[in-house]
Amino acid sequence: MRKFRVLTIIFASLIIIAITKMSAQAPETGKATYYADRMHGRPTSSGTRYHRDSFYCAHRTLPFGTLVRVTDTQTGKSVIVKVIDRGPFGKGKVVDLSKAAARELGMLGKGVIRIELEVVNDSISATLSEPDSANPEALDSIRIETIVPLDDAPLAR
Repeated sequence: MRKFRVLTIIFASLIIIAITKMSAQAPETGKATYYADRMHGRPTSSGTRYHRDSFYCAHRTLPFGTLVRVTDTQTGKSVIVKVIDRGPFGKGKVVDLSKAAARELGMLGKGVIRIELEVVNDSISATLSEPDSANPEALDSIRIETIVPLDDAPLAR
């Protein structure tokens, strides 16, 4: 009887883990906003300094460093950004984007757009680093034109 109870607990735990992983990978839909200019240079929840020309975002629950694709559901434009902060906390809001990401999506004049967000860490390889303050041209930005499986990804640097 004791073995059965232990096996039941193990089986239930495995099912919970599997469901959690599946639901974490499901796309989220909702609203996206973008950071105010006054946030430029300030530290975020992760300790990374926010840079308006970097492809960054804030998300309530995803781990820091997670790469996500944010797609405007109306236009189909998308951008890949790195989670470095917590938020947004407004009703229906899924993500706060950096100004560069907002510009790429064409939302600067709108302020708020409807989006779909999906985690892409498993399907791409990208290296993001802090902006080089001595070299404004070497900003922490990423524009991925081709999806590269991790096995075939070139070495960074």
